[in-house]
Amino acid sequence: YSKTVLAVTAALIGGGAAGFLIFEHANPGTLQGLSPGESVLASFFQSVTCRTAGFNTVDIAALTGPSKMLSCILMFIGGSSGSTAGGIKTVTFAMLIFLVLNSLRGRSEVVLNRRRVNSRTLIKAIAVTGSAVAALAFGIFLISLSDADLGCGNIIFECVSAMGTVGLSTGITPFTGVLS
Repeated sequence: YSKTVLAVTAALIGGGAAGFLIFEHANPGTLQGLSPGESVLASFFQSVTCRTAGFNTVDIAALTGPSKMLSCILMFIGGSSGSTAGGIKTVTFAMLIFLVLNSLRGRSEVVLNRRRVNSRTLIKAIAVTGSAVAALAFGIFLISLSDADLGCGNIIFECVSAMGTVGLSTGITPFTGVLS
């Protein structure tokens, strides 16, 4: 369990930071005016904060579309079990990835760090993820009914941030209507 948590956390932080750096390096609203070292630090900070704290060092509303999508993915996954972070959790995400990979390889069992994952555990992971997706879709739909003019991308971002208990915002929250 600990190895999985550490490996997934490292991959999410590193991959997220690389993604933010790639997607935002030329964005004048976020990283473009920073030194190379500051850009790397801001990218790492943004990668971490999307999964936990909700602090930001760059203007979230100014993020490019790919960075907002990356943020949503990180917020949806969230932190690890036992933490106060929201999301589906890192080990649940890892189990789903391994389930898909093993299924594509034609294997009937999921093995994670040389341990077979119980099928009940996999079913729980699928149920948690499915429930989160359903709740998220319902929330996005409800807010879109009354606030479509705020932009679907912004509404999705706000809903994923709320579901993941992250606290990041594109700044549209004060403008949402009764259904939100």
